[in-house]
Amino acid sequence: MNDQENLSRALQIKLSLGVIALSLPHLGYLPISLAVGMVLLWIWRMGVSLERLPAPGRWLLLLVTLGSCIYVVGHYGGVLGRDAGVALLTLMLALKLLEMRTIRDGYLTILLSFFLSISHFLFSQEIPVVLYVFAVTAYLLILLKALEFPDPESGTAGGLGLIVKIVLQGLPLVAVLFILFPRLSGPLWNLDLDGSSAVSGLDDEMSPGRISRLSQSDEVAFRVEFRSEVPATEELYWRGPVLWHTDGRTWRAEPPGARPSNGGETGKVIAEGEPVIYNLTLEPHRRTWIFALDMPIQWDDRYQATAEGNLVARSKLRDRQRYTATSVLRYRTAGLSGRDWEWGTQLPDGLSPRVKDLAQRWRSEAVSDIAVAEQALAYFRQQPFVYTLQPPPLGADPVDEFLFDTRQGFCEHYSSAFTTLMRAAGIPARVVTGYQGGERNPLARYFIVRQAQAHAWAEVWLEDRGWVRFDPTAAVAPERVRLSVDSAAVGERGEVRFRVKGDWLRQAMDQLGYGWDAVSASWNEWVLAYGPDSQRALLRRLGLDRLDWAGLGILLLVGLGVALGLAWLLSGRRATKEAYPENRIFQRFREKLAKVGVRSKPHEGPNAFQRRIAVARPDLSKSVEPIVCLYVQLHYGRPINDEETRRHLRALRVLVNRFKPKTSL
Repeated sequence: MNDQENLSRALQIKLSLGVIALSLPHLGYLPISLAVGMVLLWIWRMGVSLERLPAPGRWLLLLVTLGSCIYVVGHYGGVLGRDAGVALLTLMLALKLLEMRTIRDGYLTILLSFFLSISHFLFSQEIPVVLYVFAVTAYLLILLKALEFPDPESGTAGGLGLIVKIVLQGLPLVAVLFILFPRLSGPLWNLDLDGSSAVSGLDDEMSPGRISRLSQSDEVAFRVEFRSEVPATEELYWRGPVLWHTDGRTWRAEPPGARPSNGGETGKVIAEGEPVIYNLTLEPHRRTWIFALDMPIQWDDRYQATAEGNLVARSKLRDRQRYTATSVLRYRTAGLSGRDWEWGTQLPDGLSPRVKDLAQRWRSEAVSDIAVAEQALAYFRQQPFVYTLQPPPLGADPVDEFLFDTRQGFCEHYSSAFTTLMRAAGIPARVVTGYQGGERNPLARYFIVRQAQAHAWAEVWLEDRGWVRFDPTAAVAPERVRLSVDSAAVGERGEVRFRVKGDWLRQAMDQLGYGWDAVSASWNEWVLAYGPDSQRALLRRLGLDRLDWAGLGILLLVGLGVALGLAWLLSGRRATKEAYPENRIFQRFREKLAKVGVRSKPHEGPNAFQRRIAVARPDLSKSVEPIVCLYVQLHYGRPINDEETRRHLRALRVLVNRFKPKTSL
C-alpha cells in the first residue's frame, strides 16, 4: 500500500480512538487547563473524521503547536523531568492526530503511541495499569497490521490472531531475558527525576487530624510474612518516627539519621522474650524511615538504627523495599542521656495551669513513676472520653481543651495529652508513631497493614525498665488494638467502626479483596521487585548460583538460542510475505497443482510458472490464466482502494476454490 495514499475515514476514527484511550489515564496527572485543551483537540479530531468540523490549516496548526510548547515550558519550567516530558508527548500526539491524513501519518501516530504507552509505567506498574496498556497497545498493533497488510476479508479477528501469534513468539525470548539478564540495583521506573511523586503515609510531624485522615485510607502500607510464631494482634506495634518536640499542638521528630546508633544490632535493647523473625515488604512513601515490629534488634544492613530504636534508610524510599528483621516484644532499654532527659521533659510554652495541677496531683499521690502513668490511663477510662474520627476543633491550648472540655479525639489526641501529662509530672516521655495491628490474608501467608491502621502511642522512661510503651487510646477504645479500623465504615458523627465479620455479601467482597491482594503481592515480589537479590535467590534454587558472569553470559546466550528456536517453531515456518491475503490464496492454488504433479520452483515467479504450465499441461491453461493475472494485479499492481481490493480478493478466492485440476493421463 502506498504510504502517501489517504487514510480511510474508518481508519482515521479507529486510530483516533486508540490514541485517546491511551492518553486518557494521563489526564489525571496534567494541569486542568492542559487536560481541557487536550480534550478539545480530541473533539476537533473526531469532528474532522466525521466531516462535522473543518481540518486545521497548516499555519493554524503551527500556531497551536508553538503555543502548546510555550505553555508546557512555562508551566513546568522546561521539558526535562517525568511530568513535563509526558505532558509534552501527550500533547504532541494529540496535535499529530489533527494533521493525520495519509497512511504515513497513521504509521507515525501508532509508533509515537508506543512511546506513550511506556510512559504509563513511570507513574504506576500495578496490574490494572499493565492490563489496560497491554489491551490498548494490542488494539494499536491490530491497526498497524491493517495498515501494513490490508485484508478486508479477515477483519479484526484476523488482526487479533496475528498479534496473539507475534506475542506467543516473543514470550520465550522475554522470559529468558527477564530471568537471566543482569538486573539493576536501583528502580527502573521510579527514578522520579523531578521529585514530583506524591508523599503517602505517616509524616515526621503529628498534629490533631493528621492520623485520623490516614485512618480513612484503605491503601496498603506494608505486608508482613512471619517466619516464627505470629504474635497476638494487640502486640503488633510497628515502630516508626519518634517525636520529641512540641509547641502544644504539633509534635516533631529529630531530622532522620541525626542520632544514628552503631552497627546492625543495638546495644541499648535487652531482650526478655523470644525473638520474632519476619519478612516485611514496604510500599514506597518517599520518606527515610523503615517500619519494624517494636522493638527491632536485628535488621538489614542497608538500614541503620537511631538512638530512639527506629530504623532509617540512607535515602528517601522511592521504590518498594523488602527486608528481613528480628524484633522482641518484651525488652528493657538501658541508658538515658542528659539531652534525652531534657527533651523528654520539655513542656510547651503557656501550658495551662489545669494540666499542670492534674499532673502534679497524681505525682504527689503516687509512690512511683509507673503509678503516675497508671493514674493517667485510669483518668481516660473513667472520664467520658470518646474515640472519634471527627473531633471538634481545638483552640489555642489543645491539650487543656481536649482533657477538660471536648474529650473527643483520635489516637493523636490521646498520645499527645498523655505524653504532656507525664512531662508535667516530671517524667520523661515521648510520642511514637507507626501502625498498630494487621489483618491476616486467609488466602496467603502474610498480614496486610493499611494506612487505616496508622497509630500513635506514648513511651515513658521508668528507672528500672527504660522506655516503656503506654497506649492511652487502648484505655478508651480497647477494641482498637484487637480489631482493624474499617476505613469504609465511619459513623454519622465520626465514630470509629472496626472490621468484623459481616453478612455473606461483605464476606464475599472481603474474600475477593484478599484474593486480589494476594495476586498483587505476587506481582510485586516476582515482577516489580525482581532485582539482583531476587535473581540470585532464583538462580540458587535452580542450582546455578555458582556461575560467574562469564558462565551466566553463556547461559544467557544458550537461553536466547532456545527462545529464538521456539519462536521460529511457533511461526509455522512461513515467510513474512505470506501475511498478505493474496499470498495465502495463491499458495492453495500451488498446492492443488502440486497434487497433480505440477510444482513451482523456488525462484519462479507467477508469470513464468503460468508459461510452464501452458507447455506442460495445456488443458489447464484456460483456468490458470485468470488466477495468475488476478494475483499479479493484486500483489504487484498499482495501489487500489479498499473496496476494489475486497472485490478482487473475493474473485481470486472463488477462482481458486473452483480450480480442481485432474491428473494427466
